[in-house]
Amino acid sequence: MRLSMTKLLSLLVLIAIFAFGFGNSSRALDKIQESRVAETAREMVISQQWLLPHFNGELRLQKPPLSYWTTAASFQAFGVNEFALRLPSLLFGLATIALLFIWLAKRLDKETGLIAALVMVSSFIGMRYFRSAEADATLIFFITSSLIAFECMSQAQGTQQAKRWGRVMMLCMGLAFLSKGPAGLAIPLLTAILWGWRRRLFHAKTILLDGVAWSLFLVSGFAWYLWIMWSMPDIANQFFTKQLDETFVSGTHIQPWYWYLLHAVEFFSPWGILLFPAAWFFWRQRPEHALIRLAAIWLMVVLVLLSITVNKQIQYALLLLPPISILLAYYFVHAGEFLQRAHRFLGIVLLMAVTGLVINIIWKHQPNLSLLVLGVFFALPFCTMRWQAQSMRNYLLLNVALIWALSASTIYLLAEQYFLKTEDKQDIKVLAQQSKQLRPMFQFKPGNGAISFYAGDIIKEISPAQLDTLITPGKPLWMLTKNSAQFPGVKSSVELHSGSWAVWRLEK
Repeated sequence: MRLSMTKLLSLLVLIAIFAFGFGNSSRALDKIQESRVAETAREMVISQQWLLPHFNGELRLQKPPLSYWTTAASFQAFGVNEFALRLPSLLFGLATIALLFIWLAKRLDKETGLIAALVMVSSFIGMRYFRSAEADATLIFFITSSLIAFECMSQAQGTQQAKRWGRVMMLCMGLAFLSKGPAGLAIPLLTAILWGWRRRLFHAKTILLDGVAWSLFLVSGFAWYLWIMWSMPDIANQFFTKQLDETFVSGTHIQPWYWYLLHAVEFFSPWGILLFPAAWFFWRQRPEHALIRLAAIWLMVVLVLLSITVNKQIQYALLLLPPISILLAYYFVHAGEFLQRAHRFLGIVLLMAVTGLVINIIWKHQPNLSLLVLGVFFALPFCTMRWQAQSMRNYLLLNVALIWALSASTIYLLAEQYFLKTEDKQDIKVLAQQSKQLRPMFQFKPGNGAISFYAGDIIKEISPAQLDTLITPGKPLWMLTKNSAQFPGVKSSVELHSGSWAVWRLEK
């Protein structure tokens, strides 16, 4: 009896929920980008100004607002906390993985679909950013959705069906643009043009002559930008120009063009070690399947765009994950017997690494609920071996992939729990509670959104150069900081402290 798509999808969703959701409600804000989304969404909920994002009390137009809106909606529903903060990324991650699995299972086979989804779930960069409250998970979902819709449009039977898929594509492209800007538009558009031109199947008239498709695209992607430009043109132009300059001309994270290639194995580990044999496999085999060609063009478009962009950061590499997952899954299924044996050997190595890590942690620390839950999670592939054996011809291959995925996910989660630090979170909360009467309260630039988020109040940013104008005789101000607040010509004293954090009193 073959296992149904529904049961396979349920197993996959269960693994993904645990991989992306475990420990999210207790993990403190640990990344600058995540703290920006958290505090901007919190201020949006408090002020109810949904069209004008603010961060630490200052207007923030550097990024599109979709991730702020989804996070603020989550705060409205579940309260302002870490669980609600990271819930949108988890949901978009689940949706991306489910969509990818269903699409590949129908166009190729269930094995390729399941393994591609497992690569998405368990690669280092997927675990890092689908567990984080940043805009990247939202962007990946809408880019993936738009290209799936385009491929479905190319396979459509009849004009009306093609129109429906074209409208879905245009809507998703608009929402991708509203998620994180130009990348959400450039990647699906260039990929669609190059793939469609190569196959001579590009349904240009389907989209170009469809007013509904264009309306969906313009309203979803550009309505907010147009409103901002119309209501505050000078400020908006300054923000948007600065963002484009930092991304393409003079970024603060400048790296050589080959930086992503240099770190590919690391970013996509443990699957990254398969990139070299997979590249050789595709070079020799040259598979003709249209979907594999689409994934290859998708990968090259993203890689070229990332290489020519001056600003290079690790989260941008997440854009490479969907096409890499498709190509690695196809290679994993179709590789020769020698390579399959190598995959099984590496799976055993990963399994031994996880076992050793768990034993080491239990030996040094008292077992707790987290470890027990992780143990149950890691047992999943062994519970499913019989199911897979009864349902698919490649049961051994699939369980090797499951062991790869669950071993990698478990290592990541154990390491994260082991190195989890909540001291800053608790210290800020204690000081915020004790210093409610000490106002005005500031923090030093560049601002940390976690300070305002955990303080439950807007702690504005100032630079040391502004102290002379802000401090007047008889009117002190207070600084919440982890560093020293001693400056020439300013009398500084610690008013309150908790752990490594302190509230400083500054006066003339």
